[in-house]
Order: sequence, then structure tokens, then C-alpha cells
Amino acid sequence: MSETFLEPELLDKLYQALEAETEQHQKTVDLLQRKKAVLVTRKPKDLIPIDRELMSISRKSRQLESECREIMAKLGHPDGRLENLIARLDAENVRRFRDVRMRLSRAVQDMGRLNQESRSLLDLSLNWIQETVEIITAAISPEAASYDAQGGKAKNGETPAPIQSTVNHSV
Repeated sequence: MSETFLEPELLDKLYQALEAETEQHQKTVDLLQRKKAVLVTRKPKDLIPIDRELMSISRKSRQLESECREIMAKLGHPDGRLENLIARLDAENVRRFRDVRMRLSRAVQDMGRLNQESRSLLDLSLNWIQETVEIITAAISPEAASYDAQGGKAKNGETPAPIQSTVNHSV
């Protein structure tokens, strides 16, 4: 089929929206790479501005995606599948839209990969924190348990005093 059934103004508007969406996704990829570097260096305070910017970009991306869906519906493709639209275009627009579709797809794949890598780094960090807490707890527990009932250190061979609550309970 040819483009004669499609409004050139709507096609241009769709192309511009797809370009803008691709740009937002590429910004997201760049920020996710920065976020990954921050996770590796274990500087959680540096994540705050990155996450704020990611939220802002995400809102803009959702708006652009919604705009693309609306335009696609006006062009007779309410399913939003770009390849179905491309099949109806002339050669010049086919090249243009395939290019933007490829760049958009690559950016989305990169975002998914970086999100997975960040998730793995976060999981490693959480495991590291948990193990550190367990090591500290194990190191402190025997020490804390070796005091006698008067608060003095129990001598070797003596049984440490049982831990007693200092909170008065009433029924």
C-alpha cells in the first residue's frame, strides 16, 4: 500500500514524537550507566539526584508514548504496532521509521540490560550489608553474653548471667 491514505502531517508528528521518545530513552540509558557506577562505588547519597532525574524522564517518556499511541490510532493503527504502519509507507518514510524504530528498540534493550545489572548490584550490596550485620552481631554477642549478673565480666569457666529484661511488665 502507499502513503496516500495517511496524512503527512500526522506522520511527521508521529516521527517527531518517536524521535523525542528515543531521546528520552537514551537519556535514561545514560543515567542508568551513571547509577551503575554509583552502585559500584557504594555512594548511596549520589543516587538521589539520579533517581529524581530518572523519574522526570520516565514521566516525559510516558507522555510521549501516549502521544504516539493517539497518533497511531488516528492513522488507523490502534494496536500501536509500528511495523504495521511501516508496511503502508512509501520508501522514504519506510527508511525513516525503520531507523527510529531500530534506535528506540536498542535503547529499550539497553535500559533492560542496565536495569538488570543494577538489580544484581543492589542484591550484592544487600547481601554484603546482611553479612556485615551478621559478622558484627556474632562478634558482639559472645562479648555481651560474658558479663555476670552484677555487670562485671565473667571469669573463664563461669557461666554468664542470663539476660534479663530491664522493662517492667504488668498484666
